[in-house]
Amino acid sequence: MPLVVAGPGVACPGVVERPVDVSYLFASIVGASLNGGLLTGVAVAGVSLLPSLEDRDAPAHRPDVVTQLLAGQNPADRLGSASRNARFKFIRTLAGVESLYDLDADPREVAELLKISPLATDAQAAFEALGATLDGAGLAP
Repeated sequence: MPLVVAGPGVACPGVVERPVDVSYLFASIVGASLNGGLLTGVAVAGVSLLPSLEDRDAPAHRPDVVTQLLAGQNPADRLGSASRNARFKFIRTLAGVESLYDLDADPREVAELLKISPLATDAQAAFEALGATLDGAGLAP
């Protein structure tokens, strides 16, 4: 999702081209509050965006983002999970249908790469990595 962070203490204004997740906001706000002395003794599970706000070239906070798909015309075809990185998006429905998109070349997700054989090397690597992310996330299917 697009995210804009501005204000006092944002050391590196600008654009960071990495996917973010809404869940990162809580850990980031709590982290900023801890650093500013507003909170003490608070432990929060989650990914903080503070390193990216302090240094735009900091290592990625997380290599990919996982989400649940909860809407669609035909629930059997669209309910499932998705995982994405900066370039590719992988979708697996409850019906077991898998799709892979190159978001740089096809931001509207029209050209389904798994219908192309063989996959380019980078697409194949993304397919395997993002599929493994979904497998490890414990999400259905």
